[in-house]
Amino acid sequence: MIIDMIDNLRLKVELSNEDMQNLEIRRSSFLEKSERAKLVLKSILKQAAEQTGFDVFSSHLLVEIFPMANEGCLMLFTRSPKKPKIRYKLVKNTQNYIFLFDEIENFFAFCEKANFNDFKEENSLYLFKEKYYFSFTLNKKFAEQYKLLISEFSAKQVSINPSFLKEHATLLSNNIITKIKIR
Repeated sequence: MIIDMIDNLRLKVELSNEDMQNLEIRRSSFLEKSERAKLVLKSILKQAAEQTGFDVFSSHLLVEIFPMANEGCLMLFTRSPKKPKIRYKLVKNTQNYIFLFDEIENFFAFCEKANFNDFKEENSLYLFKEKYYFSFTLNKKFAEQYKLLISEFSAKQVSINPSFLKEHATLLSNNIITKIKIR
């Protein structure tokens, strides 16, 4: 095994066929990302760190493995010059609700009473089998107050998938709340 530190960010390791046999690993094991391959890589990196001082554990590491003619392989390890950034995924705390109104007048009465000044969420009104379905996405924090208000207007919460309405019902309006606020 030949270990050569190219610079502070890159390390080159050459494994001969004999080295591969001593490590009891085949080149294909690296392609398969087998547990054995992971252990061998850790062992090689530990040995490289002891011999060269190459620090592999404080940053992200790009590992490239190339086959060599002698049945061995050439490994290039490249460190990211910066510490890894912590990435955050924003999870919306929203949920889709669908309410059934028997009459369109009940829906409009609900809209008159509701305060939609801060309502910027996606919403739609559908007609299916002579019933009106109000579908909206709302922050769970405000959902209970709207659910209570809607129930006053003989509306029932239904558990229909929004995609069912999109496919089978007639869309009367997207963002109906915005259109009602304008009038």
